[in-house]
Amino acid sequence: MILPEELKRMSQIDVSSVNPDELVDVREVQIDKNLNGEERIKDYIEKIKNPYVYKYGDYIVKLEFDNESGITLNELLEEIAKKIAEGMTF
Repeated sequence: MILPEELKRMSQIDVSSVNPDELVDVREVQIDKNLNGEERIKDYIEKIKNPYVYKYGDYIVKLEFDNESGITLNELLEEIAKKIAEGMTF
């Protein structure tokens, strides 16, 4: 399980310092539909390695969240996992 401190460190990574070859392509991440919501999130994070910085084809994606909406990171990751499981692409 990834600790909150580790997630915070991941969120602060400067994309100009990452090696694109070391990033996971989100299109290759398969979500196990048999897992419950929390397990899906854990599974997604394990597979994507860093939920804040990953690849989409030739593009490097960096996610940043605004807490003004009141939505938590877990809620957002759960929504992403559901959409990927349903076959939706971003």
